[in-house]
Amino acid sequence: MKLSRHKYIRRILNYYRTNFNIEFPFIILIDGTFAFEALKWKIQIDEQLKAYLETQQIICSTSLCAIKETELL
Repeated sequence: MKLSRHKYIRRILNYYRTNFNIEFPFIILIDGTFAFEALKWKIQIDEQLKAYLETQQIICSTSLCAIKETELL
């Protein structure tokens, strides 16, 4: 990841932690099409998000309708 993008992400996360009291662990909702594309391109979503957000405390979840949507793709 480029250094400027890394600094930008850190600044945004600090803003949300300070102003909205967002704490660890981050709970991330995974969309069906996002999961399908990650599977197609063989991307490990969990590992990539942990590296991107600089934390090991991430909970990835999805809804039942997203699972059904992915089955139709």
